[in-house]
Amino acid sequence: MSPRASFRLAAAVFLAACLLLSGFPARAADYPKTLPEIRLSDWDGKEYVITRNGDGGNVLIFFWSVFCPNCKEVMPKLAKYASSEASRGTKFYAVNVDGENFKNAVKAFLDDVRPGYTVVLDRFEKGAMVAADPLNVAKTPTLYLVTSTGKVILRQEISIDLDRFEKANSAKK
Repeated sequence: MSPRASFRLAAAVFLAACLLLSGFPARAADYPKTLPEIRLSDWDGKEYVITRNGDGGNVLIFFWSVFCPNCKEVMPKLAKYASSEASRGTKFYAVNVDGENFKNAVKAFLDDVRPGYTVVLDRFEKGAMVAADPLNVAKTPTLYLVTSTGKVILRQEISIDLDRFEKANSAKK
């Protein structure tokens, strides 16, 4: 085998090992099929319990970062949908994963966007993120759609397809 071919083979093996060890790409089995109860607070310290929707509608949970271009693109679109008739009965939660150190940057972004739905802050507790870790959120944006019984019916990450979300949301009410 030539030195060039040996190098390519070694590089391919190294890359495959890195991807396997990192868990990338995420498999469908890597996230819970039902929503665990999550308690987070908003900017004013008001606590929200993100769980099943007692009103019978779905629950949307959108994990985002102020440093994520895809997140910044999707948030106003979600706000528009949240205010539409089609979204009636659905509870919307945007969970920011940036942490306490970036609170001012997040607040400035939200002051500009004014999403019109509940924005809560994820936090570290006992070495893990309270919301992102139980739902195996490793990338932003990540969107979960959950039925009123707590069943996860849609999960999207990186590239959010709002048409797919709208279809799933209207079908499972």
